Amino acid sequence: MGLFDFFFKRKQEEVRIDKELNEIKKGQSDKFLSYLPRRTYQYFELWHEEMSLKKDYINIISNIQSGRDSLLSDRENELLIKLFSTNIISRQNIAEYCFRFNDIQSEDVLWNKIIEYLERYDYRSADQEYYKYVDFLQKEEYVDLKNSYREESAWTRINSCLKSGKITKADLIWGNHKDIIPEKKYEIAKEKNAEHIRTLQKGAIFDIIAYLEGQDVKAAEKIYYKFRDIITEADYAEAKQEAQKQLKNSVLKKIKRNVERRDIQKAEQIYSRFKNIITNNDYEEAKQAAQKRVKDSTLKRIAKNLENQDIKNAEQIHSDFQDLITNKEYNELLRQYGKNIKIPILNKIKVLLDDFQTEAAEQEYLKFRKIVTEKEYHKVKIESQVKIKSNAWQRIRDYLGKNEFEMAENEYNKHKDIIPKSEYLKEKLNYSKQIESSVWNQIIDKFEQFNLIAAEDLYNKFQYIINKEKYVKEKQKCELAKCLLDEIINHLRQYNFKKADELANQNNVFTTLQKEIYKKYKVDYLKDYFFESYIEDGKPFKLDEQQSAAVASSNQNTLVSARAGSGKTRTIVAKILYLLEKEQLPRDSVYVFAFNKNVPVEISQRIQNQIRLRNNSQKYSEVDVAHTFHKVALKWAKPEGKVLAENKRIFIKLIIDHLKQSDPNFAARVYKLFRNESMKVERTQFKDPEAYYTFIRNKKYFTLNGEIVKSLGEKWIADFLFEHGIDYRYEYSFYPGYINPSEIKESEKDKQTCKAILKNMTSEIKPDFYLIKEKVVWEHWGIDEKETNEISKKEFGQIFETSWQDYRSKMQVKRDFWGVWRKSLNSKHWAIKSIRDVNKLIETSVSDLDYNRETFELHLIELLKAENITVIKRNQNELIQEVWEKVISKFVFMIESFINRYQQRFFDSGLLFNDQIEKYHDDERIYEFLKLGQEVLQLYECQLNQANKISSLKHYEQYRIDFNQLILEAIKKIENGNINEDILKIKYILIDEYQDFSELFFRLINSIRSKNPNVNFFCVGDDWQAINRFAGSDVEYFHKFNSYFANAIVKEISTNYRSSEEIISKSNKFMYESLFDGSPAKAFRKGTGFNVDIKEVDDVYIELREGNDFFLRDKIYIEQFISGNGVKENEYQIKARYLKKCVEIIKEYPKKKILILHRNNYFKFKGLEQFFNKLIKVLVKLQIIKSEKECKERVTIKTMHASKGLESDVVILLEINQGIIPMFHPDTELFKIFGEEIENNLDDQRRLFYVAMTRAKENLYILTEKEKRSDFLKLL
Repeated sequence: MGLFDFFFKRKQEEVRIDKELNEIKKGQSDKFLSYLPRRTYQYFELWHEEMSLKKDYINIISNIQSGRDSLLSDRENELLIKLFSTNIISRQNIAEYCFRFNDIQSEDVLWNKIIEYLERYDYRSADQEYYKYVDFLQKEEYVDLKNSYREESAWTRINSCLKSGKITKADLIWGNHKDIIPEKKYEIAKEKNAEHIRTLQKGAIFDIIAYLEGQDVKAAEKIYYKFRDIITEADYAEAKQEAQKQLKNSVLKKIKRNVERRDIQKAEQIYSRFKNIITNNDYEEAKQAAQKRVKDSTLKRIAKNLENQDIKNAEQIHSDFQDLITNKEYNELLRQYGKNIKIPILNKIKVLLDDFQTEAAEQEYLKFRKIVTEKEYHKVKIESQVKIKSNAWQRIRDYLGKNEFEMAENEYNKHKDIIPKSEYLKEKLNYSKQIESSVWNQIIDKFEQFNLIAAEDLYNKFQYIINKEKYVKEKQKCELAKCLLDEIINHLRQYNFKKADELANQNNVFTTLQKEIYKKYKVDYLKDYFFESYIEDGKPFKLDEQQSAAVASSNQNTLVSARAGSGKTRTIVAKILYLLEKEQLPRDSVYVFAFNKNVPVEISQRIQNQIRLRNNSQKYSEVDVAHTFHKVALKWAKPEGKVLAENKRIFIKLIIDHLKQSDPNFAARVYKLFRNESMKVERTQFKDPEAYYTFIRNKKYFTLNGEIVKSLGEKWIADFLFEHGIDYRYEYSFYPGYINPSEIKESEKDKQTCKAILKNMTSEIKPDFYLIKEKVVWEHWGIDEKETNEISKKEFGQIFETSWQDYRSKMQVKRDFWGVWRKSLNSKHWAIKSIRDVNKLIETSVSDLDYNRETFELHLIELLKAENITVIKRNQNELIQEVWEKVISKFVFMIESFINRYQQRFFDSGLLFNDQIEKYHDDERIYEFLKLGQEVLQLYECQLNQANKISSLKHYEQYRIDFNQLILEAIKKIENGNINEDILKIKYILIDEYQDFSELFFRLINSIRSKNPNVNFFCVGDDWQAINRFAGSDVEYFHKFNSYFANAIVKEISTNYRSSEEIISKSNKFMYESLFDGSPAKAFRKGTGFNVDIKEVDDVYIELREGNDFFLRDKIYIEQFISGNGVKENEYQIKARYLKKCVEIIKEYPKKKILILHRNNYFKFKGLEQFFNKLIKVLVKLQIIKSEKECKERVTIKTMHASKGLESDVVILLEINQGIIPMFHPDTELFKIFGEEIENNLDDQRRLFYVAMTRAKENLYILTEKEKRSDFLKLL
């Protein structure tokens, strides 16, 4: 084998060779040469140093790396000879080296073999291997290596012995290795293992005790001998004693446990088994202790049962343990707990007595004589007898009540010793009478239902107590009524309803129930009659069950409560046809009175043109029975001159203008009336807190400049600015949304301030006031920041639905926004420029209103002067004139309402009205309004009476009477008997919209009844749609119909044929949540239509950035609210969003009729017509609708009041916001004299919203704003 062949025999050595060869190439050969035998290394080192044959040297190594399996080549030998030529080594040494080198292996292999022997602790073989090659290995190196393995082996064995407790063996091993293990090191090792040895010692002793306790001495001794190095003989002896002690205790416990279990025999066996360790005394003591414990436990159990009044269980326990518990001990417990157990003992005795077990009861008593006294026992006996008697009577009465007289007799016989016979016979007689009465009532019920067979069965069952004569008489009546019903049904089959009614009402043959049965038949046949006899627009004329029942009513006075869309007009038309055709009434004896002039037209149109008989003949083309109240009154009153109607408001305005010209103070009084608006409302005026909160949230005030503001403080500020000629805008819009903080270039601090402020701002803000010329914004805060009353703060949150603290935080945000940082804004955009140009923020709050108006205005003067704003009051006459022009139309409306209400309520009692006015003398504003109204009224009546003519009314001389006066004149004619002939002809009066009845119209009806008591009334209306109280109507005439009309009945028609199911559901919910009474409407079309959709127009996207496609698309909406010179209307963005939403909805329904409704005649302070014109313009421009004409045909816009009676496929409700609907205004208080109250006003607005909702047939859209959602929307 060659010099380096062993490197190629082992793969791991190959890696190392590669590495070392690389080092040689770098000139680092020393490390590699260290692997060679020592002499070879010297030769190569000399060669390397002396000859500088580096290249040849590397070649030799390369040959070695190539894997040659032979000795050095000739060339390599030559190199070695060159070494000889250096004279450093002799030829003999070279020869000797080469000769020996073929027979030996490398030094590493030798060491590996030696290490292998050392790892097996085979020191002899290791020595032999070392001495075999001693020439090639260093002795010191071998000795160190050998000692390291000896030490390692010794420590392994020492530690093993120490851990297993073999201290002696460990000492012996150490003794054999003293030359390599110091004594100190060995002692430290022993100390480290001391704790483990102690644990081992304890465990061994524990095991010894356990084995000894189990009497396994051999196992215990085995452990002892195993651990003798750590367990002494004393330890072992002590363990034996402990084991014996524990065994003794264990045995005694077993003995006690068996004694406690009452198993004495097993206890004896245990004792016998362990006599060697347990003495007889030990056994007896254990036995007695166990018995004592059992006795104590048993006594406690007995005591507990006695305490719980469980005597039976206590006795059982005593019986089981008689060997332990003496009778004396048990009786002692009985005496101790006697009070507790006396009651159950007495109860047990009582139960036995109740069950007639007298002997058992006696035995029980004797058993407990120590507890229950003789007196107590006899008392129980008496009570038991009473109870037995009572129970016996109960059973007797039950049997008698069930008509089981034989069972009752048996029960009596069982107890006749305690129940006197006379009492039993009396009771039997009483029950016989009761049974007779009950059975008789059942028989009568069957007769009333015409069920003769069932009545006969009852009679046969109880004939022994039913008077035969009486039965036969009632039976004959029933048979007669049955015959009559059969005859009536024959007439009904022939649709001869008049004859059927005559038969049903003659001689009082029918009972009340039988009349109801007849009415049911009549309703069914009446439905068939209309279906088979009439055609409307080519289809059969159908009535539903409720409509038919209303038409079929034969009561003298009938009220039909008809919900929205339930077919009110159809019911009236059917009643007219029924009266003319089946009751055969003359046409001039039937009148239909209506308030709305469109209703008579619709009724006449349907009767004359749309309804035909089945034979296609038009029988009713000349029928004209429907009229307005005023048309009929005109016919009866026959007044001189024309009736003032449509021109009434103009007429009143001319009179007011005349008063202004003739009375220098009149205009000033009107000015003062509007300037002094206020509302004094107490919380107690409302039926619930939420109604009061709704009022506070929605109250509004009118300013002298014509705005509607939210609070009294805002009104005072607006009036002050107006009176002092300071130009302002109320809630002028600013748009922080346009601000980009990055555009602020002057200061990084201003940028950060801007970002922080804008984070809490909305895209649009509206300070309460903006002074145009002065560029000052003004905020009037709704709270007092110094408020300390927590109740007031809490109520603020309940009212305004935001906490007091949140409101205050928003105040600070606004203050920060109007800070000086705005001056850093550089953009030229108009919205940002308007924000930057604001000079100052002025602040006032509700706390400033604590004093009167004059003091508040002085405070305003100081604030304005502090900002160098000139404050000079305008000329009073100029102010009065300007206000007059702004408020005249509103004032005329107020006076017209005053006159209408006066005429409706005080039509014949002017003196009474004067007395009523004086009651308001202390309220300056109400009193002044009533006086103004009275002055106008007097002049109004004079002009109609042609007295004291006014030149400005020259063109109105033909008017001599108005509608209300016309009604009053007709009443006078009737009461005076001037038209008796006409009145006596009347047989039937049908009244439409009866919920709008008033005192004046009721007086008209009463005058007719006074002359013609037999006249019949058929009134139709819906109290949920009573929205005309402002015109004098009073819904109480509807609610108290039975009080105002005798022989009256109320019928309901509630199926809504107009609207979808969800619209009906939502409107019903709204009315019930608003606490209105009455039956809800029912949907005819189930599950149809679109859901009611509430849209917040804030979410409608309008692109406001100019210069892009989106802006061009939305520009059409924005430009509607920008004037020709580029001035934008206030709130132009929100208006544009309303407009766009309406356009989107209309576009969605290309073939549907659209009805747009608003609470008022104005939208966002502009006329409603203006909004409609803008809408038409956009629709036509976008070609959603082709022409303006088509727009007006498809889309209609009206106020909610004007929509009454209308319907549309799609309805859009505009601006359903707080302060719009509901809205409360101080003018409400002016009409207190006519019964006007805030709560009534709220109910009116709820009804108005219901009317608006129920106009929709399929789709209802409610448009509102996020921060202004109406309180009504909470109820949907």
